[in-house]
Amino acid sequence: MFNGNNLKRSIEKALIIMMVFVLISCTGGGGSAKFENVNGQKKYKKDNGEMAQAEWVTIGNSEYYFDMNGNLKTNSWVENEYYVGSDGKKLVKSWFEDKEANKKYYLSSSGKYLRDTLATIGNSDYY
Repeated sequence: MFNGNNLKRSIEKALIIMMVFVLISCTGGGGSAKFENVNGQKKYKKDNGEMAQAEWVTIGNSEYYFDMNGNLKTNSWVENEYYVGSDGKKLVKSWFEDKEANKKYYLSSSGKYLRDTLATIGNSDYY
């Protein structure tokens, strides 16, 4: 049997459920971010529906860079300090050999290559 308080609680619960449903429906079910292939180029549509352009985007536990045209950068230097591999992920805490420049770089935990600094990597010191 419903009394005034039970009816009020039931209506409040129903309203909360409807609001959650509307919120989920309007946001694409909790996010619609995804990679897309456009004319042979890999691009990324963010949760807000905009394409990533001229920015770093964190996807999972990795960072990717998309150029001004929204194309995923691969196998290249970004901002002259970071390197992205063949899968587009920013390299971190790793060595990278630039065969064109005939140089080897260490990319720190932030992804920046170390230069003009003394660094201990493993059991060795590098400058």
